[in-house]
Amino acid sequence: MKRRAGFREMILAVTLSCSGGSAAAAGWSITDLGPLTGAGTDIAINDNGWVVSGSRVFIPGPGGYSSVQLLNAGGLDSSNLSLRGVNNANVVVGVDNSIANGQGFVWTQAGGRIDLPRLASYNNILSARVGGINDSGQVVGNTGDTAVIWSPNGSGGYGIVKLGVTGSFGSFVGSGEGVAINAAGAGLIAQVYPTYRTGYSTGVDQTTIIGAQGIYTPIGAAINDRFEVAGGGSYNCAGYSCDHAMIWQGSSVTYLDVVRADGNPLQNSQALALNEKGQVVGSAWYAPYDLRAVVWSAGTGGWSVGTPLDTLLPAGLVLMGIRARSRYRPVA
Repeated sequence: MKRRAGFREMILAVTLSCSGGSAAAAGWSITDLGPLTGAGTDIAINDNGWVVSGSRVFIPGPGGYSSVQLLNAGGLDSSNLSLRGVNNANVVVGVDNSIANGQGFVWTQAGGRIDLPRLASYNNILSARVGGINDSGQVVGNTGDTAVIWSPNGSGGYGIVKLGVTGSFGSFVGSGEGVAINAAGAGLIAQVYPTYRTGYSTGVDQTTIIGAQGIYTPIGAAINDRFEVAGGGSYNCAGYSCDHAMIWQGSSVTYLDVVRADGNPLQNSQALALNEKGQVVGSAWYAPYDLRAVVWSAGTGGWSVGTPLDTLLPAGLVLMGIRARSRYRPVA
């Protein structure tokens, strides 16, 4: 989502509240957490209500949320930090861009920051970027020209496992962007070289590849504990790279449809996240400059047509779908 100059950006915590234990009395409260700070526009929340976005960690308490501002490795500017996620053990993961080529790290309230080890690329450049963390503390991301999983080694450090498949260059292991990880330790790779396919992996040559679907090149965005993958199929639409929202379940693929008010199907949509209960959220372009948040649900008759989430809001309010972080986007 593009930032618009002149507008104050805020982070909102949305909490489900119940009165007297009655389901009918359930409702939503909104808390303004303040201006967005830091380099990233990602936002994440765990089951304990911890929220991370930009360079700040928001911690719920009896009197509301408190805020922890994270700084870069030099203890100075926070504008080049990007927090990417927080697990249910309240371990935060992010990237410090004040360090050349990026330094992935984990942070806890008790122990502070631990930098993740970096591998050298083919031209000897060190970098480490993270995509997500699971409740076991395993972190998925990229270092040394490949997607990897960093796992706690029990002594305060992290070991590295490369993901993907053996490439066509002998010992070189090629895989693209590590974007998400499930509870079983399977890392989702948005682009597996050299054929630019999505897959999930627990190690080199332990990778399940999601192949091309006709004109579509799969680009994964999220994976759940049932090994279902949500994302988009990239395709050529009048010379541009567009997406069609999809979910992959084993060897099967389902195209998630969205229909405009005039009854015509949309040409550009993407699934961005999913849970264990057959619900997927994502985004869809309903018109130029009209990007909407959308939800799909699985039922006995299959997947529903995408419902714009702003239909659940008071008139005049619009929920904008948020694009996933940048991906390699070859046109099939």
